[in-house]
Amino acid sequence: MSASQSAVRSRAEAVKVSRTFDWLILFTLFFVVLGGYHIHYMLTGGDWDFWTDWKDRRLWVTVAPIVSIPSCCSSGIVVALPFAIWCSSLYFRSSFR
Repeated sequence: MSASQSAVRSRAEAVKVSRTFDWLILFTLFFVVLGGYHIHYMLTGGDWDFWTDWKDRRLWVTVAPIVSIPSCCSSGIVVALPFAIWCSSLYFRSSFR
């Protein structure tokens, strides 16, 4: 097979390869976002687990939710923006190339 020939032989095979590639991207993106959230939480909220003092009993109730919310919002935006572009390209049947 030369470099100028296609790797797939039929449209059905191309669709299957494309869907497999999409699933690989989603799988990878899920773990990247999950890892980013974990690192963010360990660097901010996790610090409260390492150092115990008199403030923990009073402030842990407010620190955990406040630290968790910004990461969820930012990861939601990171995931939602490409999804919106993908949906609009399907709706208008155009590609943004």
